[in-house]
Amino acid sequence: GRTREKDVVLAISRKLKDAIDACPGMQAVLVRDGDYYIPHRERYEKARRQRADLFVSIHADAFRNPKVAGGSVFI
Repeated sequence: GRTREKDVVLAISRKLKDAIDACPGMQAVLVRDGDYYIPHRERYEKARRQRADLFVSIHADAFRNPKVAGGSVFI
């Protein structure tokens, strides 16, 4: 089967949550925990309701050129 972005980012998000939750005094909240879409506005509204100190959005973009590597960070 093909690798799908939604599966990759959910797996990354779950691992990141585990790492954050392992830090004393820190707790991560996932905006979604399954295969369904949540509009962007609802995502950050959920974070605000949780009184989040940080909001992280994880994406995995696909490229056909195998030489493409690295990551991007937007603030």
